[in-house]
Amino acid sequence: MLKSFNQQWNKIPKPVKVFLFKAVMLLVIWKTIYLVFLLPTRIIDAPATRSVGIATAKALNLAYNTQGYTSKKEVQNRQSEFGVVAVDQQAIYLNNNKIVAIEDACNGIELFALYAGFILCLPAAFSRKLIFIGLGLVAIYLVNIFRCTVITWVLLAHPQFFGFAHHYLFTFIVYVFIIWFWLLFTRKLTPQYVQK
Repeated sequence: MLKSFNQQWNKIPKPVKVFLFKAVMLLVIWKTIYLVFLLPTRIIDAPATRSVGIATAKALNLAYNTQGYTSKKEVQNRQSEFGVVAVDQQAIYLNNNKIVAIEDACNGIELFALYAGFILCLPAAFSRKLIFIGLGLVAIYLVNIFRCTVITWVLLAHPQFFGFAHHYLFTFIVYVFIIWFWLLFTRKLTPQYVQK
């Protein structure tokens, strides 16, 4: 079995092996830093979640031509297998009535890491990587605001579709957008980078 694996592994082109090695290393490094240092302190999650909540409320106000949507930081206690856990969230209110809450899982940080990590693993000029990472992160942030805004609209206008829209439809749309941006990045690579 090990011999068969080695034979198959040796058939994989070297650039693919390098990409896979970089991807696994970046994943391990990112997850270690995030889970050990960043998540417990919420040093990047707290401002990211707050920003998405505020921007979503502003987008809803713009879409509905009102000033009734606001965003407030809240803590919700939830039961888990480890007992009661406090969950920080940015709640969206309409005229002081809570509509929806945006939690850290919806702030886009994991999407940023996924997108940037993929770009960093590809063979290309560093300046090109920086440009695509910068533009991509801004675009993903804006798409995430759009996602949260439309999900809130779905909850208000068609609550029966909220679960599907939140868990499937907009997850799919966001990932298609990220893959499209990756394809834009790879399409313009010069042959010198593709063949190395």
